[in-house]
Amino acid sequence: MRARERLGEVPEEPAMTQDAPPGDAPLWTRIDVQQLRAAVERLEPEFREVFTLHAFEHRSYKDIAAALAIPQNTVGTRLLRARRKLRVLLLGGREEVGT
Repeated sequence: MRARERLGEVPEEPAMTQDAPPGDAPLWTRIDVQQLRAAVERLEPEFREVFTLHAFEHRSYKDIAAALAIPQNTVGTRLLRARRKLRVLLLGGREEVGT
């Protein structure tokens, strides 16, 4: 038990609104669905297709590979590249610590 808890001095949690994340929240938490979908539309077709199937339709790598007639490893590679491109599009090149 921490000292403050033993003494009954537990600090209150800061009030947070549900409208937007706090200013010190990670940059990616400030992205809404419309921004994500707009960025996905800007991806090249082969990356957009794989990302959409995986992220929005929750399809497995195996299912995507079969649907697109491509190797499963290619699905993984395209998904990785799509995520990298989305990071640049959505965060404008700003990198976060720990990503």
